[in-house]
Amino acid sequence: MGDAWSLPSDFDDPKIGNQARELFDDAQELLERIVAKNLLSPRGVYAFWSANAAGDDVEVYADEARTERLATFYFLRQQMQKPAGQFNHCLADYVAPVQIGNRQSAIGN
Repeated sequence: MGDAWSLPSDFDDPKIGNQARELFDDAQELLERIVAKNLLSPRGVYAFWSANAAGDDVEVYADEARTERLATFYFLRQQMQKPAGQFNHCLADYVAPVQIGNRQSAIGN
């Protein structure tokens, strides 16, 4: 599998090659028209930051070494009553805890 900037290998496929090429060419034409006529105006930024959960909060760091904390996001746990054995969820539950030292968690924006 190639990277995002290489042409799809499907172009050489005997069954779907023609359709894949046609779709690709149509998409390229559409992108050229969007750029030429300024049909879209980006209004956001997308990035990833290293992050770890600290209780119900998520700490976001400037680098992968986690030496500088950029921000802390404070989340609430669900407040409803649940049956025995079920816990109230929090968004921080889905980010690796800081105590584990997991370097895999990231937050996207």
